[in-house]
Amino acid sequence: MKNLITEFQNVSKLFQETVDNFPASQHNKTLFDQWSLKDVLAHILGWHKLFLTNLDNLVKNKPPVDWGKIDEFNHQNVAHTHSSNFQLIYQDLKKTDQKLIAKLKSLSPQDWQKKFWSSRIYTPEKILKIEIKHYQKTHTPQIKKFLDK
Repeated sequence: MKNLITEFQNVSKLFQETVDNFPASQHNKTLFDQWSLKDVLAHILGWHKLFLTNLDNLVKNKPPVDWGKIDEFNHQNVAHTHSSNFQLIYQDLKKTDQKLIAKLKSLSPQDWQKKFWSSRIYTPEKILKIEIKHYQKTHTPQIKKFLDK
């Protein structure tokens, strides 16, 4: 699992470097389908906070928090931060990712394979792979594509 954590750290760092190159004047402008860069950060932040909460619950043998319908969850995360400052959201994402990395490093080998929900396939390993893929295949290329224009 150490390799997965390292991979997450690397894709998170690349994403942050890409965000750092994004023009500040464009942070709040709708550029990505219906979202601004600030909205993309809020979207990622919401998922990472949920993952962190559910890791805490998993370790404590408490029930996980369900995201419900994915589109509604995404909308709520973006709407929740609509009036927030870009830099506050970005700093919160960076801090949350660091907490997430620390929590992942603290998991026992057994915890890595525990299902969050008995009726679903999601384990910490599976969700971390999804988060890595989102950074690698969706969000970082999406921002780079804008920067390459």
